[in-house]
Amino acid sequence: MSAGWVPTDPEFYSDRLADLRSLLATVQELDLWPPWDTVGRLVELVGQAATATMLPPDPDPAALTSARTGWRMLDQRADSATADLVRVPFHVSTAVWEGGSGDSFRSSVTELSGRVRSVRTACDSVEGTLEGLTGDMTGVRDAHRAGREKILDNLEISWSDLLPWEAYDLLTRRRGLVVDGVRETLGAYEDAAELVLAADRAIRRALDAVELPTRLPTAGGISTVDLLNGWDDDRGLLSGAALARYEDRFAELSPGQQRELREALASARSDAERAAILAGVGGGLAGAALTRYLQHLRTMDRRDIERMDPLTSPSDDVTQPDQTTCGSSSLVMARMLNDPAYAMWMRTGYDPETGETDPRSFEERFDDESFRVKTLTNDATSPEGEPQQPWPSFLGTPPWGAASEMNAHAGVPGSEYGNDVVDPSDPGRTFDAVQRASEDGHAVPLYIGDEWSPRHVVLVTGTDGDSLEVYDPASGSTTTISRDEFEGNDLGTSGWDQAWTAVVPR
Repeated sequence: MSAGWVPTDPEFYSDRLADLRSLLATVQELDLWPPWDTVGRLVELVGQAATATMLPPDPDPAALTSARTGWRMLDQRADSATADLVRVPFHVSTAVWEGGSGDSFRSSVTELSGRVRSVRTACDSVEGTLEGLTGDMTGVRDAHRAGREKILDNLEISWSDLLPWEAYDLLTRRRGLVVDGVRETLGAYEDAAELVLAADRAIRRALDAVELPTRLPTAGGISTVDLLNGWDDDRGLLSGAALARYEDRFAELSPGQQRELREALASARSDAERAAILAGVGGGLAGAALTRYLQHLRTMDRRDIERMDPLTSPSDDVTQPDQTTCGSSSLVMARMLNDPAYAMWMRTGYDPETGETDPRSFEERFDDESFRVKTLTNDATSPEGEPQQPWPSFLGTPPWGAASEMNAHAGVPGSEYGNDVVDPSDPGRTFDAVQRASEDGHAVPLYIGDEWSPRHVVLVTGTDGDSLEVYDPASGSTTTISRDEFEGNDLGTSGWDQAWTAVVPR
């Protein structure tokens, strides 16, 4: 969801800060004696500083003001839409529409008005964040301008008949001014980077509370109200970005299958069944497999369909089968979240890809899959079919094997995953990467341990404000990890406190 706010590219600051710090050190260490041999080098460095500080810190306060206007307009539209929706049930009363269908319609509209109201709350929060950032960036740009003027004042250095020590004193003063100017501009960029990061986090927290999807498909024979009733940002088969993938996949189906899909949606017995249908198409099902998937959904009751989301399972259903399968159990969980056909097979034993039924229980399939996936991730051939570094089974799942399994089977279809190693000096960077990935609908395997090594793997399944929601295969339950806990090496998850590596989309 966006209305004029795009966070500044982090590389804008990281590259500029690195260049200026290096330049500052060079200027400070420059030997000024004899002065006539070093004046040219100092002028050269001043020129480099002028070039490095040419662009003022982003974002421009004027752009932020424009963004605030956009969010204010969105707030006003959401306010108007909420007011209209609140009035609908009174106009479509029992005198107009009696019976269960009328009651269901009024209930759905009331639910929709509450969801739209969440947009207003987010808009108010975002607008306030941008207002504060506008004032802060005005001060930052003033500081940058003052520092840059000190640099530009020293682009030319000349003297007439100064004695050597007088020339040396002149260069010393000039260098001091240049150092001050570089420090001030560097400080301005550093302040801007911190301000933008804080604003970005605040905006993501605000948007995380919005109870509407980022995209509403227009194709597929289903009403907007039904779409919204079946969607949830954090839970269920249609959570996160699954809905956004549906329309693209629908367009790839044959006309006959599109008709079959519309009929299945029209005859669906519940919002949960519609959500499972949409998620199956979004997950890539087509052809005979899609037909079998739709037919088997008709044999399942609502509770069984809802339990295709593994996060609704009892804790003893989804615990790792031994001490070495925390990683592979997390990958099985990730695949169930991202692949509804696989989730159907895991939950019921019926495989829509083959049409065959597995007689084992869910618990047996979960355990066996955990062992099977670990064999794949630890073999000399990766789950993607490429050569990889083999890994001893007793040491669990290696990060590169986990990334390969996410690419091949367990991740969001069409995504490419890789390892993000936590920088001990800046763990917040990885936290942000995990949080962004989770908000975009990705499950994220996370390696945690002590200060010496990674010892356990959990799966980030969602966000709650500024905290991560985490499935822990050791207990089979879901817990939360806050930003402060992540950055302070205080996770407290299964006895492990430090984050080591996250498997995130590239």
